Amino acid sequence: GVRVEGVLGDGLLIYQLAVTNGRSHTVNAGRNQVDDNDGKEYMGRISFAPFVGEKDSFLQGFRFGIYGSYSHIGQDANINPTGWPGNIATNELAVTYLAFPAAPAFRFAGDRYRVGGEFTYFYGPFSLRGELMQRSDEFSVNASGQHGLLRTTGYHATAAVVLTGENKVPNTRLTPLHPLNFSEGTWGAFELIA
Repeated sequence: GVRVEGVLGDGLLIYQLAVTNGRSHTVNAGRNQVDDNDGKEYMGRISFAPFVGEKDSFLQGFRFGIYGSYSHIGQDANINPTGWPGNIATNELAVTYLAFPAAPAFRFAGDRYRVGGEFTYFYGPFSLRGELMQRSDEFSVNASGQHGLLRTTGYHATAAVVLTGENKVPNTRLTPLHPLNFSEGTWGAFELIA
């Protein structure tokens, strides 16, 4: 795929636009595969930090954004992406969340889109992040000619506080004020996350 991104106004606005080959695989199923469908995926994201210029304000670390994507997967019988039908599962926990009927009865075909929103707030040793996303996939069941829409909603929220006084800045590694060194009696940094 191709992506264009940029930052305007010293971080006031961040944008990203992209076009990819539109493969809908999760985890490892889509790696090193050729483009085996006729749809491309178009994506955009925009993020605002309205108080980024106010260096002494407790609102300086407030950001929010929206994003979305759209693609259309053709229904030609020859277009049957490797790995689908498949299952939505986690590799780490070996938990299957959604199992699809065996091929060729079920296949994704039609429109696929995602929409979502996100926010971040950080100040001193404290940070709060959250996201809400909805994905919709059109599908068909070949034997019956039936069509349907699969909707998936996901969300998360994370709160963190650094107990040893360091500033919490999202997307950066925490650097301890006093690195771990038992001979000098320093314990590094401690962070509480929920």
